[in-house]
Amino acid sequence: MLYAYLTSSIQIKDAKLVYGPVGAIGSIGGILGGIFTSKLTAVISTEAILLTGIIPIILAAVLFTYTDRSKVISELMGEDKSTGNPIDSIKPVLKYVLLIGIIVTLSQFVINLANMKFNFLLEEMIPTKLGKTEYLGKLYSMINGVSLGIQLLIIPIFLKLLPLSVVHLIIPVSYLFAAAIGLGFGAGELSFVAGAFVYLKGADYSIFSTAKEMFYFPLNAAQKYGAKYINDIVIYRFSKGLISLVLIYIQDIFIIDLCLYVFLGLWVISLVPIIRANKAIN
Repeated sequence: MLYAYLTSSIQIKDAKLVYGPVGAIGSIGGILGGIFTSKLTAVISTEAILLTGIIPIILAAVLFTYTDRSKVISELMGEDKSTGNPIDSIKPVLKYVLLIGIIVTLSQFVINLANMKFNFLLEEMIPTKLGKTEYLGKLYSMINGVSLGIQLLIIPIFLKLLPLSVVHLIIPVSYLFAAAIGLGFGAGELSFVAGAFVYLKGADYSIFSTAKEMFYFPLNAAQKYGAKYINDIVIYRFSKGLISLVLIYIQDIFIIDLCLYVFLGLWVISLVPIIRANKAIN
């Protein structure tokens, strides 16, 4: 939601500087949360840990009630009253918005396929619930640590020095190398698979989320609002749910590996039309 507000209210040159540090705030919370979860396994059950996790969620919900959403939206839309309904406003750029949606979909397919493969090995190596909870607490601290490093050290440099097309190409190509090494060559070792999973999740939380936002800046305020509603709420959630549903019925490792590489290849191919459309709108 913060990215949505920033994307609609600041210039792209400012976004390239602030998106990394803004995202880093969330990563710090993720690191501390993972460490705290891992430590709690020594004293309480996984059910009690789940109930403990409800506390910060309730706190965040209470704090959010103090924000005036209607005022924010009216200010953003007020600059361009001619566009009308934000969803209707995307009709002239619908193809461009859906191209962004394709990349969002493929990214979630890839992440969830990698997640499934990691979970298979985790079940074999660590059979107990508390053991898995402790391990995953440490693992998600590492994921957020990777995300923090990317947000503070890599994103500001990449967005400032590299064309957007190159940044977006680096993401699936680096995923492909991580998958080939950690989920392919080292698939029999939990440390290799976990390492690949840590990178994929950490990069998804950081550089992919930020680079994806850059695609929205050529749109006007109402179009940004409508496009992000379609992609970040509808398509993002639908694609995540769809691949999870498919994986309930297809749990063959070979098919999961094949789909992972196919979707990474399609991701690279899908960058061609979206980059062309982005240049045309700019």
